[in-house]
Formats: sequence, C-alpha cells, structure tokens
Amino acid sequence: MESFQYYQLNIEEIPFDDNSFDVIIANHMLYHVQNRNIALREVRRVLKTGGVFYSSTIGKDHMKEFGQLLNRFDPKLDYVSANENAFEFGIENGENQLQPYFNEIVYNDFSGGLNITDERAIADYLLSSNTDLSGILVNEKLTEFLQFLKEQKKANNGGISITKATGLFKSR
Repeated sequence: MESFQYYQLNIEEIPFDDNSFDVIIANHMLYHVQNRNIALREVRRVLKTGGVFYSSTIGKDHMKEFGQLLNRFDPKLDYVSANENAFEFGIENGENQLQPYFNEIVYNDFSGGLNITDERAIADYLLSSNTDLSGILVNEKLTEFLQFLKEQKKANNGGISITKATGLFKSR
C-alpha cells in the first residue's frame, strides 16, 4: 500500500530539493499567483523526470450568467465574477503559459453545467462571493431580487442554467 503526503505552500518558493515529487497539483489557484513564471519554474524544478503537474482552472464563460442576472435585475449593480480569474490563468490561455516549462500538455474539459431550481441558493452564493452585494441586496431589495429570480426560473422551465467552464491541464 502506497502512502502519500500533501503540503500547502507558496508555489513561488517550493522548499524542496530538485526532482522531489512524482505529482504536483494546483487546484483552481494559479490565477491567484503573483508571478506564474517563477511558480511554474519552481514546479518544474521539483518534479521528477516523468512527473506530472495537474492544474485545474476556469474559463472566461464560467458562471457568466450570475453577472447577467444581476445586470438584468439592476443595471447599476456591478458584479465581478470569478470568471475574471480566467484572464490570468484559464482554460483559454493556460496551455500557452505551461508550454515553456513542459514538453507534453493535455487538456481535459469538465463538461456540464448547472440547472439551479432554488432561487435562494443563487442569492446566497452571490451574497457570499461579493462583499459589495451583501450591503446592497438587503431587505426589500433582496426580496425583489428573489422575486426576479423566481420569475426567471419560471420563464426557463423551472430552472436557471449556469455555465460551468472548468478543466484540467495534465503537464509532463
């Protein structure tokens, strides 16, 4: 039986010797890294020959409908969604960023989407992910938004479709 260890660390300063790891995983986080060139150089340095670097990320269309819903409800609401991260390191540009460090890069798309039938779940997600909204969508405004979502759901056969644009790069 094989054992494994995992570490949470700063990817720009990996405190291990060269050729230390068989696998490194960066799960939906490279878009937050200040200097990805340094980070990817570090990953390559500590991977063993034949080792694999798995990096999951999102795309530009990831959950875009949340912003669209808010904009239809109130065009003055400014919502910066998670998909903005895709411009840093996403499914559309990740391979180009990985190419200088890896010989083989394979992309696997995680197809599918969400069909949300609970309007409160949408409101709760938006409120938890955007601090500005938590001060705006309160009391009557929140009640109006929930009613708006209920109408949207009814107009869309009982659910609100949300794009899920995510994938995984497997690099060697």
